Amino acid sequence: MLPIVREYNVFFPKDLFHSKMRLLVTALFLLFLPISAAAQDTFAEWSSIGVPLVEDFNSYLATGFDGVAPAGGVTTESWSFNGLSDGDCDFYDTCLGLSFPDFTRGTSTGGESTGGLYAFDVDGAGNVVFGLQPIGNDATPGELIYQVFNVAGASVTDVDLSYDVWVYNDQGRSNSVKISWSGDNFFTSTDLTTLDLTSPAAAAGSPAWTKTSKSVSIDLGFSLQEEGLFSLKFTFDDVGGSGSRDEFGIDNVSTTPFSSLAAELTEFSVLSTESGLLLEWATTSEDNLNGFEIEQATGSGAFEAIGYVDAKGPGTYRYATKGDSRRDAFRLKMVDSDGTFSYSKAIETELALTESFELEAAYPNPFVSATSFNLTVRDAQDVTVELYDALGRRVQSLYNGRMADGESRAIQVDGAGLAVGTYLYRVTGSKFVTSGRLVLGR
Repeated sequence: MLPIVREYNVFFPKDLFHSKMRLLVTALFLLFLPISAAAQDTFAEWSSIGVPLVEDFNSYLATGFDGVAPAGGVTTESWSFNGLSDGDCDFYDTCLGLSFPDFTRGTSTGGESTGGLYAFDVDGAGNVVFGLQPIGNDATPGELIYQVFNVAGASVTDVDLSYDVWVYNDQGRSNSVKISWSGDNFFTSTDLTTLDLTSPAAAAGSPAWTKTSKSVSIDLGFSLQEEGLFSLKFTFDDVGGSGSRDEFGIDNVSTTPFSSLAAELTEFSVLSTESGLLLEWATTSEDNLNGFEIEQATGSGAFEAIGYVDAKGPGTYRYATKGDSRRDAFRLKMVDSDGTFSYSKAIETELALTESFELEAAYPNPFVSATSFNLTVRDAQDVTVELYDALGRRVQSLYNGRMADGESRAIQVDGAGLAVGTYLYRVTGSKFVTSGRLVLGR
């Protein structure tokens, strides 16, 4: 299959388990066209399992950052940059014009003395890369962050990553380019140290652009759900030497999602009973699955095996155990018929003890001015509903009160005063936690 190539539009639950085979699952979705001469509002999205998403910069002109990408610029729905003297340009910010000269340095073939972001033509024939010329306190460190939403029709367990780093070594100072990834908006992250690059401390006698291609296969260690967010962070920093700094470029950032499925888990919960705890999970598909080993951790202790349930084909599974419902955590170890295995995400009983509730999808979504969704609880309990932006900051309290037995309540979201972008609403009851995603447009 051909890769999806986006020209410079440089911009959370089912659990899926690993097995040796990668199942390629194709999902239909609305493909946004590459940004070219006209501005366009575009998220970077994986469309299908096994299909690369390639971010190149051949139409990049370093005209700025905006939620709706300007012609020749990049969209802050997918990309952000922190660490320039003009300040940071976070996701969904606007960094254009005379107020943000560092973000609008334009085109060049290299050898610049003014700091900022450039569209560097590295071969003189139109091969344009996303470029950085740091001076003074610029990029010490600097961070270029890229986020991709999973709309591939399946959870993602592995990602193949590749990209090119270009260096114009015309100065006597060495600098580093490092990369890390996250599946939770960098609340936690993993450094890909094998991909670290450091430029030479001594300037080249005849400076020229040189390319280093990097690639790695990433085992996420968990299942990134539909509409989940995968993020990359390129970090630039000084290493040694003195004086001015070399110029750098990033190009051809390719991410390919894979789903290694032995079983698809659509539900995993822990219920409190009179005799202890009841674990319940359900699968919709199983492939060479031998069974589930149940593991338990109490407090800050390590996970230990407490039981085993043989696979019986897609359906519902239950396992009863004893425990302190306020301190226990559980996970499932899926064992394949050849002995390979993988883990589900761990769940804590304090979050997973749930009386019945129903959360309907928000409508409309995306929305322009306002939207709403209905929440119903079976048993009376205290409920809070809060809205967070893409950086994890709480921006609105949507509800905070007590809901009665069987009560259904419409939760209203007012878009006035909110920036265009993606938001997460989090619903917390006395015995459950759930969330959903909203997209605000204009």
